[in-house]
Amino acid sequence: MGYTPKQLEGLWTAYSNLQQRRDVLVQQCVTRPFKTDKSREYACQGLSRRLRILTHCIERVFARLPPHMKEPPDRQDILDATIYLQAFVFNLFGSIDDLAHIWVNERNVTDDGGGPLPNRCVGLRKGDKIVRKSLSPEFTTYLTSLEPWLQHLDNKRHALAHRIPLYIPPYRIPPDKLKEYDAIELLIDEARRRGDHVEVRRLEKEQRTLTKFEPDATHSFIEKAPAEFFHFQIICDYNTVEELAEKLLAELDRAPW
Repeated sequence: MGYTPKQLEGLWTAYSNLQQRRDVLVQQCVTRPFKTDKSREYACQGLSRRLRILTHCIERVFARLPPHMKEPPDRQDILDATIYLQAFVFNLFGSIDDLAHIWVNERNVTDDGGGPLPNRCVGLRKGDKIVRKSLSPEFTTYLTSLEPWLQHLDNKRHALAHRIPLYIPPYRIPPDKLKEYDAIELLIDEARRRGDHVEVRRLEKEQRTLTKFEPDATHSFIEKAPAEFFHFQIICDYNTVEELAEKLLAELDRAPW
């Protein structure tokens, strides 16, 4: 299926100003007069580094597997793009936690006894009740609107770290080509048994002409994880974390409520 011409145009437009937008946000982090050294470190050494990693991952994915690609790509390019996708997910997840740490340290959010808030309690999700109570109603409403996205990200990150990693299928077989593909597969098996490696390579080349590449990624087939068009997803994910960062920095400028 792939992307429509209009979707491709939108992807490349969003991609073209990625670095410029990132640099503006990083500059905000670097020049902001934070109250504490920990806040500054999470902003400059945490969030800012991750923003650079995120945009680098996007650039490398677009370079290895361009959105307009139709032919099955080289396996090495798929592997490289997969590694960048996995790095993207981890650093996207970490960016959100860095933002939470910035907030907690700048607003001196403590536990119920007035002590430092343990790292396990620092976050922006609905389960991070102490942090959520310290936020304005407007910002809390905004975070609530992001909850489905946050849950989806959490699932991908946990699958990547603990279960089945992200995977880019090397090709798809159109339903109307499946019988022909399977018939060639039987011929390939016969040629292998004969030790006819020249015929194996010829048949494999013929078989590949029946396939096409779809720019999607998933993790577990048994879990029925959704397949996502990954160029579109990483652009949307970056836009979301950028928006979240800008809103949190603006929230810091508001008077305590």
